[in-house]
Amino acid sequence: MRALDSRDPAELQALVTELEPPVLAARALLFHRKPWLRVGPERSKEDDVQSVLTYLFNRDARVLRKFGESPDFVHKEGALRRFVMGVTMLCLQKLCRKRALAWELLEEDMTSTDPSDTTGSSIEVLDRLMDAKRAVSALSPSDQELFALIYDQQLAQDELCERLGISAQTYQQRKSRLLRRLAQFLRPQGGTA
Repeated sequence: MRALDSRDPAELQALVTELEPPVLAARALLFHRKPWLRVGPERSKEDDVQSVLTYLFNRDARVLRKFGESPDFVHKEGALRRFVMGVTMLCLQKLCRKRALAWELLEEDMTSTDPSDTTGSSIEVLDRLMDAKRAVSALSPSDQELFALIYDQQLAQDELCERLGISAQTYQQRKSRLLRRLAQFLRPQGGTA
């Protein structure tokens, strides 16, 4: 933490270089544990590292200065790395929360599309959705646009209808068609879902 006090550019760069590997490790671990957070608009590793580092250094490195403040804190090998990994996971989950909610909504919509579909738990359904990027890219451009407006941008129905210049009934029909097409693409190959 000496680099924070000295404000020497070389020491600050060395600190950033030290913090980058645990940020990347935590990002990989988070997306392994919660793969649905990866689905949606592309986020590069560089963007995520930049977001976390900005969070860590925001307001005169307030978050980093909290490291080891507890009176019973014992500095052990790798303590800073574990601290940064924990902060990274919290920060990225917060950044991905909106995207995760949109995909949970998609899972709910997909499940309600075919109530007779008893392919398994919602986790299994969500696992199938991990291939949704490819499924969405196989849709027509108009279906891709509708998907983006509903699940990525999360527009309300009336706002979406106004933007596309369609009626509520047309919206419902297009959304149902979109969900049927996605369901066909996402069903396991070689069997009935």
